[in-house]
Amino acid sequence: MRSLLKPKKAQFEPATFFTVVILMIVTGLIVLYVLNQVMGGLSTAMNTTSPDAVAEGENIVNLTTNLFDYLLIIGMLVNVILLFVSSFYINTHPVFFIVYLMSAFILILLAPNVLNAVDMVWGEINTLDATITPNLPLTDFIRTNMMGFLLSIIILTGVIMYSKFRSENF
Repeated sequence: MRSLLKPKKAQFEPATFFTVVILMIVTGLIVLYVLNQVMGGLSTAMNTTSPDAVAEGENIVNLTTNLFDYLLIIGMLVNVILLFVSSFYINTHPVFFIVYLMSAFILILLAPNVLNAVDMVWGEINTLDATITPNLPLTDFIRTNMMGFLLSIIILTGVIMYSKFRSENF
């Protein structure tokens, strides 16, 4: 059994993991943008020759866009959970502070995209049936105050970290 005090070589550090995640998000956005731009020009050019091929291409683009949308929302939820976990374990190892900072940064980075997606869905629901949205006042309150909720989550986890540090000193 390897000692905990020996230097660890070739370990996948959390900073490397978050760098890879951020690069994947940026690369995904670039691929999504290029895919939409290419398909937009291609569909107008091919619409007269092969409408079936254009429909299949647009189906693939829509599927990719929806997949990226779901990945953003799942990533945001995982990020909120990671904020709470890292704030509770902050006194066990200093790496959790780095994890906390990076996950708070990613949460702030993803929040506008998720909020835009929620606003679009909310607008579509309201357009289809105007009787649904008045029956969901709490959901509408959370939607309109999403940035405040995220800021309160970051402040709450900051208070948890502060209390962990203060309880260690006494």
